Amino acid sequence: MDKLNSHLSHIQIEITTWIKKEHHWLSYLLVLCFASFAYELFNFTLSVDEEFYAERSSPLLSDEWVRQGRWSMYLLSHLYPVNPIVPFAPLFFTLVCSALAFSLVVRLFSSNRTINDFWAAPLFIACPTLYYVYSFNTLNFGIGIGFLASALAIYLFTHRQGISGWLIPALLIAFSIGIYQAFLPWIFVLFCFSTLRLIFESKVTLKEILKAFVSFTALLVSGLVFYYLISKGFRVALKLNSQDYIDGFVKYELSLNYLLQTFKQTIYSMKNHYLGKNDIYDQNVSSLFLLFFITLFSLIFQVLKTKQPLSTKISGLLIVIFILAAPFSLNLISGGVMPTRALLAVPLVLSGFVFLSLSAPSIILRLVIILLVCATTFQFITINNRFAFADYISWQADRTLSIRILNRLDELDYGQEEKSTSKRVYALVGNISRPKYPLIVERQTIGASFYNWDQGNVHRVLSLMRSMGIDEYEPATLEQQRSIMKFADTMPIWPQAGSVALKNGVSIVKLGNYTNSQLVPLCADAPPCALCRIIYNPGKGGIKILDQNSGIDIDQKQPVFRLNDHLNKTQFLNATYKTEAEEIVLDSPTAPAQIILPKIDQLSMDWVLMHIVLEAPQDTTMFLFYRYPGDTDYSGPNQIQVKLDKGINDLLFSVPVPLLEESLRIDPGSVPGIFQIKILEMYKPNENSL
Repeated sequence: MDKLNSHLSHIQIEITTWIKKEHHWLSYLLVLCFASFAYELFNFTLSVDEEFYAERSSPLLSDEWVRQGRWSMYLLSHLYPVNPIVPFAPLFFTLVCSALAFSLVVRLFSSNRTINDFWAAPLFIACPTLYYVYSFNTLNFGIGIGFLASALAIYLFTHRQGISGWLIPALLIAFSIGIYQAFLPWIFVLFCFSTLRLIFESKVTLKEILKAFVSFTALLVSGLVFYYLISKGFRVALKLNSQDYIDGFVKYELSLNYLLQTFKQTIYSMKNHYLGKNDIYDQNVSSLFLLFFITLFSLIFQVLKTKQPLSTKISGLLIVIFILAAPFSLNLISGGVMPTRALLAVPLVLSGFVFLSLSAPSIILRLVIILLVCATTFQFITINNRFAFADYISWQADRTLSIRILNRLDELDYGQEEKSTSKRVYALVGNISRPKYPLIVERQTIGASFYNWDQGNVHRVLSLMRSMGIDEYEPATLEQQRSIMKFADTMPIWPQAGSVALKNGVSIVKLGNYTNSQLVPLCADAPPCALCRIIYNPGKGGIKILDQNSGIDIDQKQPVFRLNDHLNKTQFLNATYKTEAEEIVLDSPTAPAQIILPKIDQLSMDWVLMHIVLEAPQDTTMFLFYRYPGDTDYSGPNQIQVKLDKGINDLLFSVPVPLLEESLRIDPGSVPGIFQIKILEMYKPNENSL
């Protein structure tokens, strides 16, 4: 015991001495952290997912971490307050841990404290890609611990002595991955930088570099084994088997087409993140674009100029390539696309490039890099605080929308259906589609609306309302929702009169057309209906799909258009056609075939019925595009996507007459093949219609 106390006392003295020695450095990092995320630190915003954590019990949430393979977060959630939805504390703790982690990182970049540490820090601390994960108070406190644990693992491994130099780093790696699987590339990148340091600071052979990578591979495998065994143990202990979260990201296919598509998507993602593109940063950060290329070429030049054997120089260049690609390695199993919040290693790459490039012999080059770092840092700070403000504005917009909806709901006449002792039943149809507004940045989860996320999730909306003190509603059951489907489909869309209604005891709020995520559970194990064919229908009006019993009276139908009679005015693109009896046989060697119908003018009615009978060569999707008066092209929102089955498909639609005056475009299927159009006609609606 005396020996342990002596050892702990020695560690305490060393830490105290280090803090006193590095107080200027630590103060600089903390100021940088505060400036970079000031708005998020000192203001509170409820973001998507946080609404669930704000009201659920801790055991349930802890189990969810284990389901996601994040057993370290399960442990941390028992050390942290039960409800992490609090201002300031989670992010502050994260930033402190990140600053301490970078203090270890720079010692892996170089053995000595230099001015380069200060210039590289903003790229690591303030990079806006981190905001994508920092904005989640439910997770961000773990991210900071993960940075510190990962950096400590590599630091201890590179300074290892005895078996503890393997065991402790392996356990730290397992713990970091248990916080977030995206730490795996981060750990690899940091090791690559530590190996690159050897090439710059000492005489090293290819054999020694290979030996270092073999040792690290053994360490990484050990960490993964520990991670898997501990994760498995938690699953068994808690009787959890689901891996839906991880399975949702794994989309790997062993095919050339998959590899080519994945490579293309990954390169696109690398370009956006490394070169400061608008898709990620909400503006093109030109200084980052220049900084990346200048530091990259400077680093390559320095590797080639080292007094090392040619084989060592080549291995150094390969390490640089590994560093560039590693942050996006998880893209290989996800179809080339990963959310920015999972690309934790991007700031590490940028800071490492700046650090090493500032060792270039050219004073002019170093000065240019420093000026670009200053410009980039200023833009990073601006972007981070703009992102935080966008989250706040979006949250306030959702709260305002909730109040407007509640006012409409209060106007409904519940009559005898209202019971003072029970909650009202609430059904959400569609999702909100806000017009573009400069203050509300929408990038992945940033600026996300509770009324739009998950394509309209009633549970999120009601959780948001409960955070406002409104607990009068409960979500409609599947059976209740099915009972109002056809009625809801005919309702006007918010904010029009009638977009909030009461039917069969269900309070219906229609923000848009039914989304696919809303229709999938409604159509499962239910009698088939036309709505269940909808895959995508983002428009605020336009074409609607109808059930056959909606009303074509065969004896009284009055045709206004028949495709067979207008073939000479119809455009067929990516396909050829021929007529066989009354059928039109469409041969489409390359998808998609396009049929552009001629304009139909001078119809004295509001809408018409369109009847399509189509034989498809396989299961596919039919696209119907439309234009409003004044539109010059078919835009994304103005479409409806309908599921087609192999064989005969008998479809009925209602089409507003103004759309016919601008012509319709029909893409029969998203696959090549032979499509047989047996009927494509339009009729005036009669009194039995709808």
